[in-house]
Amino acid sequence: MPPFTFPARLQGFRVHLVGAKGTGVCALAELLVRWGARVSGSDVSDRFYTDTILAELGISIREFSADAIDDSIDLVVFSAAYNPQTHPELIRANELGIPIASYPEALGAFSRTIDSSGICGVHGKTTTTALAGVIAKALDLPATVLAGSAVSSFGDRSTMYNGDRFFIAETCEYRRHFLQFSPGRILLTSVESDHQDYYPDYNSILQAFVEYMGVLPQGGYIIYCADDAGAKEALGLIRRTRTDLRIIPYGFSAEGAFRIQDYSTGEERAQFHLALSHEAFSIRVPGRHIALDATGALALCSTMMPAAGAGEQFTVAQLASVRTALEDFRGSRRRSEILGEARGVLFMDDYAHHPGAIRTTLAGLREFYPGRRL
Repeated sequence: MPPFTFPARLQGFRVHLVGAKGTGVCALAELLVRWGARVSGSDVSDRFYTDTILAELGISIREFSADAIDDSIDLVVFSAAYNPQTHPELIRANELGIPIASYPEALGAFSRTIDSSGICGVHGKTTTTALAGVIAKALDLPATVLAGSAVSSFGDRSTMYNGDRFFIAETCEYRRHFLQFSPGRILLTSVESDHQDYYPDYNSILQAFVEYMGVLPQGGYIIYCADDAGAKEALGLIRRTRTDLRIIPYGFSAEGAFRIQDYSTGEERAQFHLALSHEAFSIRVPGRHIALDATGALALCSTMMPAAGAGEQFTVAQLASVRTALEDFRGSRRRSEILGEARGVLFMDDYAHHPGAIRTTLAGLREFYPGRRL
């Protein structure tokens, strides 16, 4: 079966979203509305932060029911959490002959209409995507960005629009969903064992990332974290068969322009230098991994600059703009998110659930807040 495609013009095209309150599907709703589609949706009655976003978009949400589907709908997009064989709305859509596509398929379809970059990795992909958005805007790159969580710098939404020359999206390894995406560049943050319900061991998830990198076109870019053993191993495997790919490492052990130097913390800020610049970058989100995410995002954006007419190398003014954007960055929802402070106690919410991510997050907090007790 050929991959799903969107029509060339979406103005007036009617799309119904099954599981509209999910972060990814809600983000897709933001894009569809911007393109001029008429969007409706369904979900459970529980209230989520995405309810506010959907209401602001003017999208009516009803509880799941086969009655939500009629022949005026041109396309049904569903969250990958639902099974087309058992969900009543998807069964009805099939009965009426309405095309259906999963969220990963829909995201992949959009990636084939525009110069796209996929950000992936077991850890750090949401924050890296958020940082790619703020850096792209600082560099005035005409990009649309889609992250896997709400981002304060995106107006507490999951998408940022600064133009439609480029598309930067968080892409997920679970059940090989990222293979639906068609990137010209891939940023790989990390590879280690995860999602054991689908990937029984480390080698199986490693091979999935190698397969994803294999979809890159001739001369495509891989931007990878040189400090992550899994990312380095995945790179070594893909280079056995794809010598055409252009490689950019970043990190504390990387060679080249995106090597992180002189990392330090103080006054609830992290400061670090890069080999490409003598002036320090500063960021107010805790953890060395955040410096890695910012550096990877900057490396990714550098590959788009020539096509955008922004030059082959960073100017002093461009780097100054990036420094301001990083200083203003406050993270994304449930990624070291500060909820508030009471009686001297700082309350934070973080999504970290993988043992490696938990260790990294706690180490970053201890380093960032040395005078506080966790």
